[in-house]
Amino acid sequence: MGQHEVNVGARVRSRDGKKLGVIKQLMVHPGTYRVDGFVLGKGILAEEKIVPADLVTATDGSGLVLGIDKANVAELPTVIHEQLLRSSGPLYDTGNHWVLRGPSGGQLPNTGAESFYMQAPIGTVSTQNVSNLSGDHVMISEGTDVFGSDGEKVGHVDEIFVEDRKISGILVRAGRLLRHDVRIPRSMIAGMSHLRIRLNVTADEAERLSKQDE
Repeated sequence: MGQHEVNVGARVRSRDGKKLGVIKQLMVHPGTYRVDGFVLGKGILAEEKIVPADLVTATDGSGLVLGIDKANVAELPTVIHEQLLRSSGPLYDTGNHWVLRGPSGGQLPNTGAESFYMQAPIGTVSTQNVSNLSGDHVMISEGTDVFGSDGEKVGHVDEIFVEDRKISGILVRAGRLLRHDVRIPRSMIAGMSHLRIRLNVTADEAERLSKQDE
């Protein structure tokens, strides 16, 4: 597979040509920069789905094409983001039991009833985040912040370049420290997390080296 751009927010279509939604986040292994999948966003009222990279059969200027029909998308795993809460206090006391925080207690499998935690309880509170996204991956989104080696914010991710299922570079949108959009090769990336991408060069160095490449 040659190098191609993966725009977070790009449209995703099924094998039978149906519109499925858009790429919301890329699932990237931080050690190898391998893209192992993405989160398919379908709007605020629809469930987000986890799509393995193996299902992508084609890419073009309009987005990605999956090797499954629209009817099979429902079988993909649904993204779970919830917070469990355990409390002991004068108003709410759950004892040793964890309950879902918020008014929608049935969103996790086998939870059954709704939670009564509409507001933060008073007293000793423990929380536990629950997600079925792999802890071995970082989630890169459009707008993920990019910082230089001097700790200064360079800008944010606008496009991601992928070659042979590995990130080969990113396009950073011009911000306070950049006069124009800058393409950052993977060799300039020192590390990444859910919140930011860290470079091994400063913003000025990244801009100068990008001009040389052009």
